[in-house]
Amino acid sequence: SKSNSMRAVSFGEIQIREYPRILGDHPCCCYALSLDWNYVRCSTVQIDDHEIARAGQRRPASELRLGTLQRREIIMKGGGGLVFSRSMRLSREFQRSESVYQPVPEAA
Repeated sequence: SKSNSMRAVSFGEIQIREYPRILGDHPCCCYALSLDWNYVRCSTVQIDDHEIARAGQRRPASELRLGTLQRREIIMKGGGGLVFSRSMRLSREFQRSESVYQPVPEAA
């Protein structure tokens, strides 16, 4: 019967792609960073080899988040003051927008 048959999924190769960081446009975030759509490097490896190579190297989520000062430093090094100023101006303009922060009426 179907319920007694074993089902399995397996994976062979994976592609690891590297994407450049670019100036982001998230309106609620000062010094917004994003990933570009185009990747700069791609490698194909066997999934088992990849898992063995990265064993014990997985970082907790708290280490994956960049703080405001870290994002600011990345932007200043990569794009200069002009990029930094434009990012801050756009963020402030959005935050001042009245239509964004309209409270939602509660249900009666």
